[in-house]
Amino acid sequence: MTPPMRAVENAPGMRVVYSIGRYHRQAKPICDAVIDELRRRGWLTQCRFFDEPDEAIADCDVFHCHSVLSLRTLRYLRAHRRGVCIVLQRDSAHIACEDLRDELRRRRGGPFDALCTEGLNQRADCIPDQCEEYGLADCVLVPSSYAAASFAAQGFPAARMRILPFSVDSAMFQPPEQRPGFRVVLGGGATLTKGYPYALAACERIGEPLDVIRDVSYEEMPAALALRTVCLSPSVTDGMNHQTLAAMATGLVPIASTTTGCRDYIRHADNGFVVDLHRGDVIAEIAGILDRLRRDPEGMRAIGDRARIAVSARPEPDYGRDVCELYRALLDGRRRDVAA
Repeated sequence: MTPPMRAVENAPGMRVVYSIGRYHRQAKPICDAVIDELRRRGWLTQCRFFDEPDEAIADCDVFHCHSVLSLRTLRYLRAHRRGVCIVLQRDSAHIACEDLRDELRRRRGGPFDALCTEGLNQRADCIPDQCEEYGLADCVLVPSSYAAASFAAQGFPAARMRILPFSVDSAMFQPPEQRPGFRVVLGGGATLTKGYPYALAACERIGEPLDVIRDVSYEEMPAALALRTVCLSPSVTDGMNHQTLAAMATGLVPIASTTTGCRDYIRHADNGFVVDLHRGDVIAEIAGILDRLRRDPEGMRAIGDRARIAVSARPEPDYGRDVCELYRALLDGRRRDVAA
């Protein structure tokens, strides 16, 4: 479902502008969950895809926007509409987090030099603007304890942080009746951010290919994941990996780093594995886990089944409801402060 630029009715006491900013294929269901719940409650006054202040946002109670793409509008709201409650969604770590920049410095000039590129979420010259966004928001919404910890490390007030983990459509992503043979897939694209060099080296060490899913629509993703049994997610930094969550719902065994939000769903050696990229020989550790799983298909299947249970406990619509309840709580808190 692609939302229109304008929505219709709004209920008394809550008027929300939802500024999506980006709408890539794997984030789409999360955005849709919020939009659908806002429509159900009659709270959605506008759905927008741009950072451009205008009078249409003047009368909203809540402005929900995405990091990197909202600074002009936030400046306008703070200058002219101070009563609006601003929720800034940041799906990754704090911009000043050095995890990826450290990795880029280590990899430049080596075999993975072609992957050493920086986007708006990593470039040091973007730090001032993004930190200004954080400062203008009443609440910064992140999907994981890892992302929240990166903000705490920069001194951002815990009182202005909220963690709402992403959820996944476990009806859409299901294990196949006939499980495939041992096969490993990367949780995301072949990038430094997603830990591609670590995953590739671990697979090479045990003589197994590493699959990378490319050019597949979201609707085709369940069938693609159902051909695999293990999802490697040794991300250098990742607020919450949508593809890894989908893989877990499909019954794949997740192997994730401590620097990805998916670790919040994983109990080490029970429904997946968590590895530290900066402790010991992490390539050998990942390779050892892969080899043990390959030798024990039944055990691997049991771990994958438990991974599915972990992510299925929170259906996708819950995310939309949780976001709407966050709006209510923030506005109630503001009213109490005014009354006091």
